[in-house]
Amino acid sequence: MIDFHRRLSRDVGFHGPGRIYDEDYPMKLEHNKRKQLLQFLFLPGLVLVLAGATLILPYLSKMDGTVLYNSREVNMKLPIPLWYPFPTHEGILSIMAVLGQFMAAGGLSAVIMTLDLIIFRATQAMIFEYKVLRYAIDTLVPRAKRLYAQEYPMMDLESVKMSDDAFQICIGKCLRACVIHHQYINRLLNLYKVMLKWPGFMAYGFGTAVIGLSLINILSAKQNGDYENIVLFFGLSMAEVLNMLMMSVFGELISTESKELRQELYFIEWHNLNTFNRKLMLGFQMGLNNPVIVKVGGLVTVSLETFSSIMNTSYSFFNLVNAQ
Repeated sequence: MIDFHRRLSRDVGFHGPGRIYDEDYPMKLEHNKRKQLLQFLFLPGLVLVLAGATLILPYLSKMDGTVLYNSREVNMKLPIPLWYPFPTHEGILSIMAVLGQFMAAGGLSAVIMTLDLIIFRATQAMIFEYKVLRYAIDTLVPRAKRLYAQEYPMMDLESVKMSDDAFQICIGKCLRACVIHHQYINRLLNLYKVMLKWPGFMAYGFGTAVIGLSLINILSAKQNGDYENIVLFFGLSMAEVLNMLMMSVFGELISTESKELRQELYFIEWHNLNTFNRKLMLGFQMGLNNPVIVKVGGLVTVSLETFSSIMNTSYSFFNLVNAQ
C-alpha cells in the first residue's frame, strides 16, 4: 500500500513536449477528483448513519427504567447484550459499559470508513491515469506536431506532412511514451490488486453473511411482530449492500476504462503511420486486448455482475425461507 501511494506521489506518464498533467483536460480531471471525493463521502457517511441507527435506536427503546438480566446474568438492556463481571444496570459501571460499546462500534466504523476512503482514492488515481493516457492517445498527432516544432524550429509546421520521416519519428516518440505510460499503469494495477485482495474478499464474504443473517432475523421478527428488529436488521443489511455496491462499482469502472483505452487507440490515424510506428501501435494494441479484471481473494470478480449475483442469491434465499 505504501509503495502504491509513493509511486502516485510523482508523475506516472511522461509525454513530450511539456508536462501533460499541466494541460487543460488533465487539470480538469484533477479538479473533478476533489468534487468526486466530496460526493463519495456521502456513501460511507450513509453507511455510518445506518450502522449507528441499528445500535442507538434499539438502545433508546430499552431505556424504560426497568432491569432485565437473562439466566446467564447478561444485561439485556445494553446496546449489545454482553456479560460483564460487574453489574451494568446502574451507576458509573453502567455508563462505562454503554460508552465502551459505543466507542468500540465507533472505532470499528472508523476503520471501515478509512479502508473505504483509501480504496476510493486508489481507484480514483487508477481511473485518472487511464483517462490521462486516453487523452495522450487522442492528442497523439497534435502533440507530435508540437514536438516536431520543438526539435525542428527552422521548419515550417504548416507544410509538414504525415509521410515526412522526421514527423513520423516524432509520432513514434509520442506513441512510445504512451506505451511506457501504460506499462507503468499496469505495475500500479498489480499493486492495487494486492492491496484490494483480502479487504475486498472480506467485504464480499462478510457482507453476504450479514445480509443472509439479517434476512433470517427479519423473517423471525416479522413472525413475532417485532417491528423494532425489522427496522434494525433492515438498516444493517442496507449498510452492507451499499458497501458491496461501492466495491463493485470500483472494479467495474477500472474494467470499463481499460476497454475504452483500446477503442481510443484504434481510432488514431494508424493508416497514416509508417511501418515502424504501425508495428509499435500493433504491439500496444495486443497489450490492450484483454480488459482488466479485478479479483479479490483470487476467486471473486469485483464487478456489478458479481453484485447482481449476490443480490439475486440473497433474494432467492429470502423467498425460500419465507415460503417455509
